[in-house]
Amino acid sequence: MRKQVLLGMIMFAMGASFIGCGKSDNKAETNTPTVVSESNVVDKSTEAKTEAKADTSDWITYSLDPNGSVKYPKDYTYGTDIGRYLQKKGSNYYIIMDGGYETQKLSDSSYDATFNDLMGRIGSSHWVKFALPNLLKDVKVECVKKESCKINGHDAYRYTAKTTGAANNKECYIYGYLSSTPRSSFAIYGIITDDSQAEALKKEIQTEVDAIMNTFETK
Repeated sequence: MRKQVLLGMIMFAMGASFIGCGKSDNKAETNTPTVVSESNVVDKSTEAKTEAKADTSDWITYSLDPNGSVKYPKDYTYGTDIGRYLQKKGSNYYIIMDGGYETQKLSDSSYDATFNDLMGRIGSSHWVKFALPNLLKDVKVECVKKESCKINGHDAYRYTAKTTGAANNKECYIYGYLSSTPRSSFAIYGIITDDSQAEALKKEIQTEVDAIMNTFETK
């Protein structure tokens, strides 16, 4: 009788073991999607900006006004008139740093007026040093998109824009920032000097302008 009871217990235990293994296999075969929190996703573009920002020891410092400055890579050629314009060798775009004139504090309410004053300068005579007067003379700049952001703790607006009213009716792509030192507002932006709309070229301009803007400091 004891043998029969013992045998029954052994058989029951073995059966439970088989059932347990079966459940484990079913879980292994079920493809359960993994949800990744956005906070855990590494932003590669942010990493790239951080790397670019970290290695600026040999960059050239440019004073926006007595209370603010940025840096730019030393391998750019540059010209100075009112503001400074940069060109990377062989590229068909310029990066312009211009400001120190608008004394009112930059805000949502003053954005349009400041944008028009600073960006309107691209069509004035002193920028014919680009040697492209037919492209840029008397052009207007239209803001396509803007968003507020923080640059090293400072309030800023990141925007994309385009030129309109050019003599040859071409639209030039523009990407840049408006921000302020404690004294005045300024603009830093890249402009393609033809009507190219290539995404790779736009991305290159964004990367270069971001790297320069990330060096913004005040005193």
